[in-house]
Amino acid sequence: MPILNNEDIYYTKILSIWETYGFSSFTDYWMQDDGSALIARLDSSFIIALGDNADTEEIKSFCNTVCFGNILCGDIVLDFPCTGGAVMSLQIDNSLKRTENQDVDLNDVYLLLTSCADENFAVPDYDSFMLDMLHKIKKSRININCQYEKNKLVSVAMANIGGNNAILTAVTTDKDYRHCGFGSKAVKTLIDSLSDCECVYLQRADGLNEEFYKFLGFKNIGKWIEYHVN
Repeated sequence: MPILNNEDIYYTKILSIWETYGFSSFTDYWMQDDGSALIARLDSSFIIALGDNADTEEIKSFCNTVCFGNILCGDIVLDFPCTGGAVMSLQIDNSLKRTENQDVDLNDVYLLLTSCADENFAVPDYDSFMLDMLHKIKKSRININCQYEKNKLVSVAMANIGGNNAILTAVTTDKDYRHCGFGSKAVKTLIDSLSDCECVYLQRADGLNEEFYKFLGFKNIGKWIEYHVN
């Protein structure tokens, strides 16, 4: 996979897909001739990573010709319905002592995720979730931290790994145990397990959880846009 001249959340997402699945029946990859932009497809979802010299007009033409479920990008303006929010990041101090990645019960994790699902936190169907998680675990492309109260799973945080960076993909806490510190402990412990990563990114919806992540050291660095079919 080529290295862009400005690694970001989108490039990290593409690397995570490549390092987990490579070429398969449900993945595709495209690169502009000079390596200034990358596009990846996972099923019907597309991700666009732009370098400094990317030809955005060519990418717009590409997007208008493919069949997609959604397209995630940063600075491409397309004529499709969209949602968006903020991108945040946290630089990891690798001089600190690190914790080991945690072995978890994926069934318990899935049950907690689905119990907390809402319009801003979607969860895939069980089979898709398990297949994806098992692939990532096998390839060491995901770290998970679970927090328990009296043997009950009450909070979970997960991060996908791509290259030297990671993306916080899910953070949730049982509704009866929120505002008790479990979520922040899960995220902090998860970050401490990312011993080979230099930076952690996340996407959040506008107006949601900004102070929580700022408390943990994350900073706003940009915007994300996700386009959907009509």
